[in-house]
Amino acid sequence: EASGELAAAFMKDKAQLDKARKAKKAAAKAKLEERRKKMKDKHKKQLLDAGAPEQVVEKQAKELDDLAALEDKQLQQQEAVMKKKEAAALAKAEKEAKEKMDAAADEETRAAVTAQYQKDVAAQKAKHAAGRKAQRSKLNERLAKRKAAMANKHKQELEEKAPQAAVVA
Repeated sequence: EASGELAAAFMKDKAQLDKARKAKKAAAKAKLEERRKKMKDKHKKQLLDAGAPEQVVEKQAKELDDLAALEDKQLQQQEAVMKKKEAAALAKAEKEAKEKMDAAADEETRAAVTAQYQKDVAAQKAKHAAGRKAQRSKLNERLAKRKAAMANKHKQELEEKAPQAAVVA
């Protein structure tokens, strides 16, 4: 019964931590959106003040918004895949540890199984963190190339339509 109470307390703490983590993530996302909006508005104003046609400015702003939305979507998809892989690996390790615990004859063996399980979990988490970092890096490189191509396209477009505004781009 004590282990049941311990498990319930652990799950309660985990739920509270998950809730706090989600709230932090939502706040950070809102802050990022606000910062992006301010930067977009400032850039639009600079282009308009430099003499760029409004329809060109609006088109470019929409393209930048679409690029940011795509970036967010790809990041979320990547994160979901990585979480799923990590959860599957941890569930497998937990299952194996539970089977070994059930087969263990004495407390000493159970303690050894528990210690090994904790080492395995730590190793899995480190492995997945490194994988997540590498995947994130690759995604950031692809997104940076897209952004650079978009910036170049916008600059060329402005040079054609409003050369004086191309300096701002």
